[in-house]
Amino acid sequence: MRNARTSRGAGPAGPVQALCAALVAVISLKPVNDPDLWWHLKTGDLIVTSGIPKRDTFSWTVPGRRWIAHEWLSQVLLWAVESVLGTAGLVVGAAGFVMVAFWIASRAVPGHATAGAAIAVFGALVAAPVTGARPQMVNLIGLACVMAMVERIRSRTRRPQSAWVLIPLMVLWANMHSGFVLGLVVIGVYLLGEVVDGRFGTGDSHLPSPLLTRPFVIVILASALGTTLNPNGIALWRYPFDTLRSNSMQTLIQEWQSPDFHQPMFWPLIAMAIAVALVLAKTSRRIELAHVLLLGASFVAALQSMRHVALFGIVVTALLSPHVDDLVRVRFTALIEQIRSVRPVIVKALWVVVGVTALTPMLAQLSSNERNTDATLPVAATQHILDTPDLIDGDGWAEYGWGGWLIYNDIPVFIDGRADVYGDEFMFEWANTIHLTPDWDRPLETFGVDWILIQEDNPLAVVLDGDSRWVRTWSDEQAVIFEAN
Repeated sequence: MRNARTSRGAGPAGPVQALCAALVAVISLKPVNDPDLWWHLKTGDLIVTSGIPKRDTFSWTVPGRRWIAHEWLSQVLLWAVESVLGTAGLVVGAAGFVMVAFWIASRAVPGHATAGAAIAVFGALVAAPVTGARPQMVNLIGLACVMAMVERIRSRTRRPQSAWVLIPLMVLWANMHSGFVLGLVVIGVYLLGEVVDGRFGTGDSHLPSPLLTRPFVIVILASALGTTLNPNGIALWRYPFDTLRSNSMQTLIQEWQSPDFHQPMFWPLIAMAIAVALVLAKTSRRIELAHVLLLGASFVAALQSMRHVALFGIVVTALLSPHVDDLVRVRFTALIEQIRSVRPVIVKALWVVVGVTALTPMLAQLSSNERNTDATLPVAATQHILDTPDLIDGDGWAEYGWGGWLIYNDIPVFIDGRADVYGDEFMFEWANTIHLTPDWDRPLETFGVDWILIQEDNPLAVVLDGDSRWVRTWSDEQAVIFEAN
């Protein structure tokens, strides 16, 4: 059996998988363009110097309001990387994080790593709109690890007792992002599938499911309990559900809205959904109930919020490889044999391609990263504020996406990306100004705003130019500053 298995896996699998991993990393290489990154970095600095915050210290509008810093450990990690390696380190580190997540997912089902690696490239394209130097990348690795462990226990390549590694994983995950709840939900879906299969006799084996044994259940209960070992305790469990119930976040924040399929960057999501349907329709393998539930739920989540498209990519990568592997072997047997006959040449060529594929885009991205940062942030305007006593001592109102950058530069903000800190009422009040409703100036007057920093092409700039209560005092091609008259 060992010889047969080895023969079946012969071929340039190693370099093919390496090439796919390199492609995933290249796809995930992005300039620093997440506006929230800057307040994450500042929070990491604050944690290192003063401890984990419990109350808001960054805004002048809601100072002292409760703040659940659920990403505290991720923020410290981001701060450490940026402090040592700069933004270039963040770019490479984020791409590496995504690559590791898809690498783990591609090996979730034993024996199909090459097919999984190919699917991972597809999955990385699906995830591309939301990947980058962001704390939520932790959720991709966490999800991939949980699915890989559960799949290996289900396939009996690992004993149920080996699931103990999930305990420290879940504790770590709970201190890096509140998305740890996703891991417990996924395990729950697997358990539901096993119970239904056992109840109605739809499984392939007459043996009891390894997931329903006492050791595994005890480990899962211990993992759930372990997630309370965080600075916010059991209160952290509420956080993700409060976020999903927040009307302002779902309505006003773009990444919580549904993908816009007029934008080409979301076309891979539809292509992957179609591919999944075709593969499952053609496969000769039994389709597990848990797999159907996970694929369906992750796709629905991706349709509801673009923030979740990467999770769909991970789930598909983890679950579809056996079906794709079988279909390829049935339909392309002759081609596979031809590839094996010239294996040494292909292996050498692939290793060259791996090197070129990985290094060339990485060097190009790193060389352009600083320019990209300057192009998306009000760098000059921020320096002007810091150099002008009347501005730095006054209370300012800035673009929502620029709040994090101001925090990074020690400028108190009206609002920033921590929507959960400000709450629905405040967020909708702020939206009156940005959406130029009839009461657009009410928040400015209520809070006594002294100056406003917005993009030059923001429609609000046109309104302020025509309002005698405001005077344009500084501008460049990117930003404009208005001061109260």
